[in-house]
Amino acid sequence: MGAGHRLRNLAFLDVGLLYFLPVPSQQLIAVVNVTWAG
Repeated sequence: MGAGHRLRNLAFLDVGLLYFLPVPSQQLIAVVNVTWAG
């Protein structure tokens, strides 16, 4: 239950970071999110 809330917060955070980080960093964030989800 808590994991879903955490992932939702990460999704909102990523939306903000997409505007500031270069593409390689975006890909890194995606990998981190997948790792945390697992």
